[in-house]
This record gives sequence, C-alpha cells and structure tokens, in this order.
Amino acid sequence: ARAGGANCRACSFRQGVQQRGGGGGSSSLGGKMEADIPAGFSRLDVDTLAHVASFLPCSEVLGLDCVCREWACAFRPPRLSLHITRVSLRGTPLSSALRAFARRFPALSTLSLRGSDACGRDVGVLCTSFRSLISLDLSGCDALQDAHVAAIGAALPQLQMLSLSGCRDVSDAGLAALLAHCRSLSSLLLGWCDISDFGLLSLSSISTSLTSLDLSGCAMLTDRGVAALMRRCPRLASLQLEGCREVRPS
Repeated sequence: ARAGGANCRACSFRQGVQQRGGGGGSSSLGGKMEADIPAGFSRLDVDTLAHVASFLPCSEVLGLDCVCREWACAFRPPRLSLHITRVSLRGTPLSSALRAFARRFPALSTLSLRGSDACGRDVGVLCTSFRSLISLDLSGCDALQDAHVAAIGAALPQLQMLSLSGCRDVSDAGLAALLAHCRSLSSLLLGWCDISDFGLLSLSSISTSLTSLDLSGCAMLTDRGVAALMRRCPRLASLQLEGCREVRPS
C-alpha cells in the first residue's frame, strides 16, 4: 500500500510539473526559464521527496534538479542518493564541465577523458575536485607531460586503474613520480608512452598490487627489462607488449 501510494504521488507530482511547466517542466519567458512549484510541493519533507524520486527515472531526477535553484535544493538529497559513480566526458569541452561534475557528483570514482584535449589546466581541476577517483582514463590525451602525471599521483594516491596510453610525452621520470605516491595500482596502461627499461624499475613499488600492464608500442624496451619486470612483479597476470620491437616472443 505504501509503494502504491508513493507511486500515485509520483504520478501526480510529474503531472503537476508538466502542467505548470508547459509539458517539459519549465516555460520560457523573455528567454529565461521559469518554473512554478506544484501545489503542496513545499509541504513535502526530504524523506517524502526521496521516496517519490525513487519512482522516477534517473534522467528525470537530474532534470528536475536543474529547473531552478529551489528545486536544486529540494532534489539534492534524491540526486545524491542516485550513487552515480561513473561518467564519461569524451569529446566534451572541459573548461567548465569538470567543475560542474565535481559539484554535482562529489563521490565520482570512475572518470574517462579518453581522446579529449585535456591539458595541464584540466589536470589541475581534476586533482583538486575529484578526490574519490579510483579509476582514471587519460588515454589519447597527448598534451599531458611528466609534470601532469606527477601531480595526478600526488593528488590521487588511491588510484587502482590508470590509462595513459598514447600520452607520448610521458617518460620514465613521470612514471617514477606517479608511482612514488600511487602504490595501489592494479591496472596500468602505458602503451606508446616514452618508457624504457630504466622506467620499468619503478614498477617494483607496486609489485604487490599490479596485475595488468600494457606496454604496447614502447619501442625502447628490451628482453632484459621485461625479464627483470617479471621477476619483480610476480602477481602480474596480463602483460601487453605488442609493437615492442626489441622484445622477442617467448
């Protein structure tokens, strides 16, 4: 009975939104969005709002949250209860998107900026705004350099997965600076980075956690460096060496 009643309240609430907002939850007047709160809306407590929101699709909860400032405050608890932890910003302008997502989703744990134009400024925002990240994909962000990777390591030592594939300016020095802080990495993708046998030595600092490593296209690697890596990282279960010309198939 409780669920049925809440479902009715959810339907009435949505109808009220559509009727007062011109069918889409809002109306346009002079180029500005206006929205009236349905009758009785202001009398609903936080728990009731959360229960009503639980019957709405995720997209509608997020949409209602964006109608106006009052609704943003009212729907903040239901929005946070969605537990959204995975977002991809691939192909999105990053100047303000990262800050906006950080404000709305403070518990974000997985972020992909794959193939974006992420630069040093974006890395700065990322490091200060997303403190809960455990998985970060920066593959194809070819503007990134050693200093940016070092900053990521210092700010996000809890990272468990990091992809830097295609970041050609990331070298042995950047890898060493990263691993000086990130000791819990289990998956690390360094394909086509500027990594040599010397850089592989720093991987011994994560020998107890590293299980998957991609070194595809790292042309400076040799048989000797790979053999030393295997001795130092006994838990390594997956190793990609495609395109490593100096490494002979075993």
